[in-house]
Amino acid sequence: MNRCLRLGLVFFGAFLFAAAPAMAGTVKGVVTNGTTGKIAPDTPVILLKLENGMQQVAQTKTDARGRFQLSYPEIGQQPMLLRAVFDGVFYHSPIPPGSADANINISVYDPTSDPTAFQVLHHIIALEPRGANLLVGEEYDLQNKTSPPKTFYRAKGNFSFVLPAGANLGQVEAWDSSGMPVVQGTIDKGGNRYAIDFPFLPGDNGVRFSYEVTYPGSQTTLQLSSLYSSGAAMLLVPPAVTVSANGFSQAGSEHGWTVYSRSKVGAGVPMTISVSGSGPPPGQNADANGGDSSGGQGGAPTPVAQALPPRLNSLKWILIAGFGSLFLLGAAFLWWKSRQPGMALASAAIAGVPASAPPAPVAPTQPGGEQQLRQSVDDIKETLFRLELRRQAGTIPEEEYQAQRQRMEKALRELVKG
Repeated sequence: MNRCLRLGLVFFGAFLFAAAPAMAGTVKGVVTNGTTGKIAPDTPVILLKLENGMQQVAQTKTDARGRFQLSYPEIGQQPMLLRAVFDGVFYHSPIPPGSADANINISVYDPTSDPTAFQVLHHIIALEPRGANLLVGEEYDLQNKTSPPKTFYRAKGNFSFVLPAGANLGQVEAWDSSGMPVVQGTIDKGGNRYAIDFPFLPGDNGVRFSYEVTYPGSQTTLQLSSLYSSGAAMLLVPPAVTVSANGFSQAGSEHGWTVYSRSKVGAGVPMTISVSGSGPPPGQNADANGGDSSGGQGGAPTPVAQALPPRLNSLKWILIAGFGSLFLLGAAFLWWKSRQPGMALASAAIAGVPASAPPAPVAPTQPGGEQQLRQSVDDIKETLFRLELRRQAGTIPEEEYQAQRQRMEKALRELVKG
């Protein structure tokens, strides 16, 4: 292995796992307009402390060359966030623990209100019986491919969705290409229609929300529709639940959940889903029998009721593994994205689904070896950062946090040995 790269891995490991807290530090960087390729002078940059919500602890503006610098005693000791404000839109970049002297560049973009700026790639629907109620989760996988790149944003609602009659809306989240969800306030449009005004940045974005409907006699029929066309739809149900859905066909199972799929669903096309049966989602049986649902193959993330304590109901940044077993992000990522280089380990760990193995050491002499190695290290850093955020938000049990952290430590050691 390249000596400098090996030393970098060792120092990275030392930062992450040293017992003593990191020294107070400074963060600096440059804000660039990704639409024009030019620097962004006079742009506000805010330092946020992710503890008891988002607390603004420092602020500055970029100079004539787009540069900024902020100092704070706790930089490097806990996860923090940088926010740049450009044309009324917020852009965020994380400052992971251990980065006591960080150099972080932020890209901002010109806004657009053109609805063709994004498309829905996948629409995921998950069903989970909860006694007399049926918990429903919907997730939209969105992509902004504007050229030149622009941020899609409408202040009065740039993404809308419709709930079935009688549904009680739960929590709504959205995320941009950083992959970090933020809980959303909603705009009631009337007629069971709601909207959010979250900006969709160039690249991958997403929206997820949950709601409950009555489930008398452990059966019901849902009348769903989407206001957007999607390239594919996926329906996920526990194995004890039977469904009949127009246009959907069974597509096997993922981590114990039965999967149904449908391609090319048009905007406004009705989806009639008949649901019957009850039973715990995959992974909960292991818990009832004293097993560890977070450490074995097929384990599911924390259930919704446990993953969303009341203190997180207000608008704030949180890192959670979806809405527990309801959204099955592990299954969704494995279903559509596991073939992307460097995605499998980080996606599985973030979603609460155990990775089958740490990334195999790659020799720098192999074609692209050093680049793959750096990508693996970046994946581990990102996963650890999200773990720390989830721990501070109180959305992950301590034993699950420790188990996932140990897996990341082992993966890092394997990379260093390579």
